[in-house]
Amino acid sequence: TSAVMVNTDNPYSVNLAQAYTEHVATLGGVVTPTLYYTMGVYQAVVDELQTAAPAAVFLPDYDVSVNEIVGYARSQAIDAPFWR
Repeated sequence: TSAVMVNTDNPYSVNLAQAYTEHVATLGGVVTPTLYYTMGVYQAVVDELQTAAPAAVFLPDYDVSVNEIVGYARSQAIDAPFWR
């Protein structure tokens, strides 16, 4: 399984997450969980991600946000690969 993290303040993030989820579904896959955050407010979402323990995480957002979130996730011992 893969998870998706979506920045609800960013249309780019919302649209790419939707396209990814739809594409995975056409291949017979499931995206779970889909987690929503806003700019700078992601710690609780990363905690949920830790509980879900997905095999991979799709994180469509801009470099600054992605770097900050992945850094925090690694500090919380989340070692799943992230991509955007």
